[in-house]
Amino acid sequence: MQQFRWYPIYVVYSKARQEFMEQQIDRYAAGNDPGIFDWAQNVGRNSESIRPDKESPESRHYETTILNLLNKIESNKVGGLLLESLAPGSKIYIHPLTERTRHSDCYKCTGLTTWWEMTLKQGGGRRIAFSPELVKSDQTDDVLVHELMHAYRGESKMRARRGIGLQYPDGEEFIAHYIENMYRSAKGRADLEFSYYRHYAHASQFGTKSSIYHHIVENEREIFAFRFFLDSDPLCANLAKKSWPAFNPFRDFQILHRLSLNSKLTGEYPMTMEQVREFWPSFFTAVGPNDY
Repeated sequence: MQQFRWYPIYVVYSKARQEFMEQQIDRYAAGNDPGIFDWAQNVGRNSESIRPDKESPESRHYETTILNLLNKIESNKVGGLLLESLAPGSKIYIHPLTERTRHSDCYKCTGLTTWWEMTLKQGGGRRIAFSPELVKSDQTDDVLVHELMHAYRGESKMRARRGIGLQYPDGEEFIAHYIENMYRSAKGRADLEFSYYRHYAHASQFGTKSSIYHHIVENEREIFAFRFFLDSDPLCANLAKKSWPAFNPFRDFQILHRLSLNSKLTGEYPMTMEQVREFWPSFFTAVGPNDY
C-alpha cells in the first residue's frame, strides 16, 4: 500500500484477496448459514479489498500506474483543486475493480466508488474500485477524476439524490460528469463528453463547449442543479471564481441562467414572467437537493 504524497489517498493492490473472498461468498451462498454469508458479503469482502496482496510485478505495476495518474491529475488545475479539497482526516483507498464487481455491482462500469465511510470492521475509509486497463488510454485520468469527485462528495451532508431527466440517475453523477469535463478542458481538450447517459442526450459521445452549453440552456433542471452545487459545495463555488478552464459552467452560470430564462420568455411558445415563476420557481429562489 502506498499513500499518494500528503493527500488522504492510498493505493492498494488487492486483486487476489478480493477474488478469494468472492469465491468464499459463492461457497457460503450455497450453504445454509446466512450469518456467515452476510459477514463475508458485507464485512469480509470490504476489509479484504484494502489488505495488500503479496508484492509482485503486478502489484508494483498497478501502484505505479495509479500514482502516475494521480501525479497527472495533481498537475492539472481542476484536478489539483479537487485533490486539495479532499478532507485531510479522511481516507480514500484505490484498489482494483474485479470482473465480478464490475458485472454484479455496476453494469460493465470502468470505476465504482463507495462514497460513504466504511465501518471499522469493514476497514474504514471510502473506496474507489478502478482498473486502468478497462479504460481507453487517453481517458484513464478522466475516469479517475470522476471517481475522486464521488469520493470527495462523500463528505457532503447534502447528497444530491434526485435524477435529472434520462441523462443522470442522480445529481452526484451530474456533478462528477461536469467536473470530469472541466478537467478534460483544462488539459486543452475541446472534445468533451456530452452526457453521462450519452445515448439519451446526443447522437455522438463527444460535444463541444458550445453544443453542451446550448444543451444546458435548453434544460432548466440542469440550470437548477448547477445553482444547488454552487450554493452548497465549496469546490464548485471555488471553481466559479476561476478564469480557467475554457469549459467552466460554474464561472459562466449567470450567463447560462439568463439565456435559459430568456428561452422561456421568447421561445416557440413564449410564456410571461408570472407563468415562468409559477412553473419554475427555482429560476428565482435558492435550490435544495430535491428542487432541481
